[in-house]
Amino acid sequence: MGLPSISENKHLKTNGTVHRILCYTLATILGNYARQGLEYLTNYEPSYVRPTTVLWANCGGCIMMGLCQDLRELFFYANEYHVLFLSITTGFCGSFSSFSTMIIEMFTYSASLTNENIATGSRLPNRAYGIMEFLSVMIVHLGVSLSGLLLGRKLGKEVLIPYFISRPTKTEVSLTDNEPTEPSDNSGEVIEKTDSYVEPEYYTPRWCVYILFGLDLFLTYMSIPILVMIIILTAFYGNYSRGVWTLPVLFGIPGSFLRYYLSKWFNNRKSLSMFPVGTFIANISATLILSILIMVQRGQKNSQTHERIINNKNTCHIVQALGSGFCGSLSTVSTFINEAHQKDISYILRYYFITIFCAYCLCVITLGSYSWTRGLTLPVC
Repeated sequence: MGLPSISENKHLKTNGTVHRILCYTLATILGNYARQGLEYLTNYEPSYVRPTTVLWANCGGCIMMGLCQDLRELFFYANEYHVLFLSITTGFCGSFSSFSTMIIEMFTYSASLTNENIATGSRLPNRAYGIMEFLSVMIVHLGVSLSGLLLGRKLGKEVLIPYFISRPTKTEVSLTDNEPTEPSDNSGEVIEKTDSYVEPEYYTPRWCVYILFGLDLFLTYMSIPILVMIIILTAFYGNYSRGVWTLPVLFGIPGSFLRYYLSKWFNNRKSLSMFPVGTFIANISATLILSILIMVQRGQKNSQTHERIINNKNTCHIVQALGSGFCGSLSTVSTFINEAHQKDISYILRYYFITIFCAYCLCVITLGSYSWTRGLTLPVC
């Protein structure tokens, strides 16, 4: 028993460009809030994982991405659910995870330029240990993200999907070609394979249909009210929330849409089939912009006077929001991991090496060169 079509119900017929924009917008907003909320939730001392890292968000985004990929044929096979699938995977999961922040963590830890290093003046024993820091951050991030993706796919394939499969009973039809019997996949009973044998069919309970419809309606019709509320809060509240909870979400919406269209324009071109060029451009661009924003937010005008480039809190909040919202949503780890995990090892190494190498080099050229000549300090906000 398959899912009914949205077009069968006039109250649920929300196809078209407007439907896609509204649904995708709210999914992006929720993805940004999930990332910011998880970063603040895991910001405590003493913690096993250092605070303010995007590791938890990348893991959560990859788990959700893997879950959706294995449930795609079960729930999102109809064209009417393509927008919902796109919104959850590219919109929510893509904004939930952040590639640019991961690269910044690699650079700041390997170069001893974290806020803790600057505040306490601590350094690595020598610069060669920066290689160990770079490798530790990279391996942990990629390993946890890939594990999260595989965990999500396992949860979908082995926990959820079997629940929606109608288990066949023993078929009492004689064999025509004397084939041996085989056990069923779910029970130990022997099922005789015959010409009339039918493979197990998917069965979707009504409550699951209502959840899909409800989620589609929520993302579509609540998008504008929530967006208006965020704009009002941004205009009237000028405290720290502007740089953390309101402005980043507004900047994240165009960043997420830009990532989506870059992938749409470049990923499917046969002339650019070396690896997903659209995702590569989005991640590299976000890393470059974030490096420049951090340089502006934390940079010193002069290495002797230690005067900040930005001394106004409101300006600092705007720069912080651009980095967290726009760059965080423009780049993604969940799609980055999902695009290559089923490819051969040469493809994975080529794609990951080129992307991480180019992004890290941009950090060294922009943020690194400035910090080693003028210096970095703690931000004013």
